[in-house]
Amino acid sequence: MNLHPTYDPEADALYVRLGDAPRTVARTRSVAPGIQFDVDADGKLLGIEILRASTQVHADALTAEGPGEEWLTLVEAGKHAGRSPSTLRVLLHTGKLTGRKVGRDWQIARHVLETYAEAVYWREQRALQREAGLERTSAKRVRTPGKRGRAQ
Repeated sequence: MNLHPTYDPEADALYVRLGDAPRTVARTRSVAPGIQFDVDADGKLLGIEILRASTQVHADALTAEGPGEEWLTLVEAGKHAGRSPSTLRVLLHTGKLTGRKVGRDWQIARHVLETYAEAVYWREQRALQREAGLERTSAKRVRTPGKRGRAQ
């Protein structure tokens, strides 16, 4: 089984996706304070989320380089992530992405870029789910006025 860790420094959350095939999360179970399991409709574990990760996991593990890490220039990283090099530079300066400076050029590890892109994707998915939930909730609250609500 492949593990795909994603760390979002802005949210200080570590998410570990289990397996390669994307599957739909049916339920999230809180198993301990700050630790949640995502499961599918059959109850199979899809991922683990650790909130306040910097207090629960050693900081080196959140930014560790793997063996033979591939480093990308900002131009290469921009093509890979669909972002401009200047946007990536801003993300580096604000700490939303980590990288290294070689001479006067920035480089970003491929796994850091992929982790960031995955975090952005899931954040957008959660926002869409919240919007859909709000739309459903507001649709349920709409009532047709009865006799008391009619103008006289």
